[in-house]
Amino acid sequence: MLRGVVDDQKITAVGDIFTMKMHRLGRDYLMINYVVDFELDRRIFWQPAPGDLDTAGGDAARLGVPAGYSWGFVLAPESDDVTQVSEVFDCGLLENDWIIQREGGSWINGVHSVEQSMAETLAKLEILAGN
Repeated sequence: MLRGVVDDQKITAVGDIFTMKMHRLGRDYLMINYVVDFELDRRIFWQPAPGDLDTAGGDAARLGVPAGYSWGFVLAPESDDVTQVSEVFDCGLLENDWIIQREGGSWINGVHSVEQSMAETLAKLEILAGN
């Protein structure tokens, strides 16, 4: 899904915004992300919003408006060389529960459930970290 970032600015605080280049179901798209929780080397959470007209369902008023759920990573150092990384998906309000209920969340990337996608992300991070 993730293809890269629009720019490589460093995240430093809650309120920062970053845009990701994404790909799903044969389509490239953009997601604007608002950092809602941040502690350097400990955690980052963001709320995604449609970054292009297609992703906003053709409604320009939805561009840049967070969808009501959040993604994040929690980092727990275990030693100088080892950090446990947990990925978190929060549906937000109860009315967003459909996100997980709909096909086990597989609509998110069109192939796997949210749980499977998260496991793949964490495995990729482990490889990138050289472990």
